[in-house]
Amino acid sequence: GSKIYSSLILLPKGLGRSFATVYNGTTHVRNTVGGGIILARNGHNPFGEETVKSLNILDNYLGVSKTLTRGERNKALSDLYTEYLEMGLINQNVKVGDFKSLINETIPLESTSINGAAGSIFSKLGRYTSKTNKFITDTYVAEDDLWRIVAYNKELNSLVKANTLESSKKSLNVLKQEAVDIVRDTMPTYDLISPALQELKRAPIGNFFSFHAEMFRNNYHTTLRAMKEIGSGNAVTTERGMTRLAGQISTTYVGSKGMTDLTKYYFGISDEEEQAIRDLDIAPWGQNSALSFDRDINGNIEVTDLTYTDPSAPVTDVARAFLNEVLEQRNPAEIQDKILNPSEIMTRRVEDNLKLYLDHIKLLVDDCSDLVETNYNYLLQWFAHTVLRPAKTN
Repeated sequence: GSKIYSSLILLPKGLGRSFATVYNGTTHVRNTVGGGIILARNGHNPFGEETVKSLNILDNYLGVSKTLTRGERNKALSDLYTEYLEMGLINQNVKVGDFKSLINETIPLESTSINGAAGSIFSKLGRYTSKTNKFITDTYVAEDDLWRIVAYNKELNSLVKANTLESSKKSLNVLKQEAVDIVRDTMPTYDLISPALQELKRAPIGNFFSFHAEMFRNNYHTTLRAMKEIGSGNAVTTERGMTRLAGQISTTYVGSKGMTDLTKYYFGISDEEEQAIRDLDIAPWGQNSALSFDRDINGNIEVTDLTYTDPSAPVTDVARAFLNEVLEQRNPAEIQDKILNPSEIMTRRVEDNLKLYLDHIKLLVDDCSDLVETNYNYLLQWFAHTVLRPAKTN
């Protein structure tokens, strides 16, 4: 029964996922852009010298330039790649890890990898198919590793600077491991996915549960890490925490509500038009997604759902849905007239405006607390035990 299920369900599902990711050019772009956004979310600049160094390491591993020039791989870069691999820093792409695991469950012992699977399925083209599949898959993983290596080196540089201000110095190896741990906590890492969630990939329906779970875990640890750094008492670490928190807030805003508001303003889209588009054109499961607007040459409104480009969308969409449910208990028009109306603001003292605003925030917080306590308590407990608890590692 298990073998039949694996052959008829898991193998086709795994192959389908692989074609939807590593064999999809658009997904390669999204994978690269998404990794850069996650890097920026942690307060790092994706465009710098570290990115060039990371590209050189991955190019040396893939052998693209060396194949074209018929040159030899650089041993120092190869050793560096091996070091990163042994530390668990790279080769952690969550989506690739999911479909590889599904496919490998159905392959005999003599062909225990996805590359061997490709060779078995396409027997006549076995060797060439296997090599091509490996290169394409490695390229997809490298697009993810690019930003992980950049993040690691930037985190390590910050830790080394902070270490000079400490009375009790840490060794370089300890700092390296700490940098790896930061990257593994704040960027998607297949090794750390909860075992309960890893089992969901065996369901006949549904895609990439692991990636969505990692987005919640990563956002949680990014915020937690920033707060810890800000309160560290070390000037360098405190500055790093402020930068991380600023990156978290700014990229989350720009990638969701900021982009929606900016494009609405630029292309002259009213709130009523946005709501009409959501009601008529957006699927029910995308009602809380961030949207980007523009107009074609005839002035017709065009819409792009940012869920597919913003890696934090699984988190921000849930948060937006939650807040929308809370706000429905309030009268938005009344809030606009009493709190945000310019003419009303000008007639009140600054401290009165601030008090009114804070009172409104307190009401929203109270509503959120009641909603969580009555409707989401069990869900949050399950979430904490299955998503935020990483898998055990040896």
